[in-house]
Amino acid sequence: MPPRAVRWRHSAHGKPYLDRLPDAPHSSLSHAGDLAAIAVSRRRGVGVDLARPGPGFREAALAARFFTPEEAGAVAAGESFSRLWARKEACVKAVGATFVDGLRLPVMREGPLRCEDGPLRGRTWWLRDVRAPAPYRAALALRGDAPFAVREHGFLDLRAVP
Repeated sequence: MPPRAVRWRHSAHGKPYLDRLPDAPHSSLSHAGDLAAIAVSRRRGVGVDLARPGPGFREAALAARFFTPEEAGAVAAGESFSRLWARKEACVKAVGATFVDGLRLPVMREGPLRCEDGPLRGRTWWLRDVRAPAPYRAALALRGDAPFAVREHGFLDLRAVP
């Protein structure tokens, strides 16, 4: 198939996917500031998120309102809000759900996660943090409870793209 024939489409919840490719790999896109991240998986739904702390952002108040009590306490004690935010986004993208569905998804630890209630009940993910240039945070999630290997190729600096 010629490259011009490849098109990105969006799911009902806005997740981009490759259209018109037989056996297309699962993919996920994220960008923040001047960086972009792309994740590809041959067999499993994948989600990647890149987050950057914003100046004057009321992280503790947002965490208290929307995160699990354990996460809100961790943010109040200095844990990175951006790290937890990126983890939640990556998990939600891996299953193609909405971010609201994943706000209460517990993401304090990397590894296998299973949602026990709410709209994502019964879904499982394997979650891990990915190295990102400071001050960014990045996370990667794959559907299912099996661990996975990551082959990193760096981040795309959007300032270098014409």
